[in-house]
Amino acid sequence: MNNLLEQQVPILRPGTSLIQLVNGDYYVGSPRKGFCFTEIQRYRFLQSCDGKKTLSEIAQLIGCESNSLIAFLESAISNNYLLLLSDQITSGEKTRRDCESNFYISHLDSHNFATASAVLFRQRAQHEILIFGSNQFSVALFAILQAAGFSKSRIIGSFGFDATQIIAEDLAGGVIQSSDIGSTLNQISKRISREHQLVNTAG
Repeated sequence: MNNLLEQQVPILRPGTSLIQLVNGDYYVGSPRKGFCFTEIQRYRFLQSCDGKKTLSEIAQLIGCESNSLIAFLESAISNNYLLLLSDQITSGEKTRRDCESNFYISHLDSHNFATASAVLFRQRAQHEILIFGSNQFSVALFAILQAAGFSKSRIIGSFGFDATQIIAEDLAGGVIQSSDIGSTLNQISKRISREHQLVNTAG
């Protein structure tokens, strides 16, 4: 391997499975499209493509010859189930799959985890999730979404239930409390929003 190739860091595309079949062969790909092969070295190579090791490190780890490793790499890239981190960084055209890969890769670096989390919460605050229902599960789900940063999520009750008062049988632990008896679904939604939101959307 040349010096440039040795420093490449390969990683399986998100959503790609790597398994051994009952007959002893190996499979890589998605449930809809994939490829079978028989070489144990190719399998060990793909197992090592975790986005943390360079090709040089993988070659030493699995004891594979350079030519075989290059052949495995080229085949995987051409069949679209493996990518190189450097290609992801320098590519100018981004597809939906590239965006998903970038999101996945950004979480591999623990030094950027706090920053990535803050960006993730800001992105969640931009999405409006509508919950159609009026049972205890709907209210609990609403509270979870609020706490997860989806501050624009809303409950939409059915057949005018929004204005119906909560009765004692509707109590559900820490989400619907005894103090909520007599309140409407709209009133409870406002309380849950105040108590569970972790993101200041005004900022």
